Amino acid sequence: MFDLKQIDYSKMDEYIDMLIDRCNWLKEHNIEMWKIEQLNKESIIKKYENPMCFLAYEDLVSVGGFLLLENDNRYWPDKLEDKAYYIHKFVVKTEFSGKGYSIKMLNWIKEYGKQNGKRYIRLDYETRRKYLRNMYINIGFVDIEYMNQNKGFEIVKAEYKI
Repeated sequence: MFDLKQIDYSKMDEYIDMLIDRCNWLKEHNIEMWKIEQLNKESIIKKYENPMCFLAYEDLVSVGGFLLLENDNRYWPDKLEDKAYYIHKFVVKTEFSGKGYSIKMLNWIKEYGKQNGKRYIRLDYETRRKYLRNMYINIGFVDIEYMNQNKGFEIVKAEYKI
């Protein structure tokens, strides 16, 4: 059975291990995304200003995770008053890729946002990651703004309106 649970920072190691594993996989496939030296509890908590951390489980086995923020000062500073959740560091364990867990997690986030009175779910991604764009668009996210950011790669800010 698929389930998601918010975890406290004392239990973040499992989530961080997923991020590091995915970071290494992306590097091996020449599609780097995250800086491995920033994938530690202290850096994540500081950078994202005390985010909510969630793990996804299938039959009690962790399959992925993500961070949720109620404000995103870096990419959405003009939307601080909006009732929204912002997704960051979204990851599915390498061995569970392609099995639909990304969609399950995103749909769960949309429902969670609705239950908590949010009007939007927002995220950002690099335009060169077409597989991410296709997934986001297919489940109802809309590209809002393009900006040059990461090492010259174009970033897209996208949102889902609840």
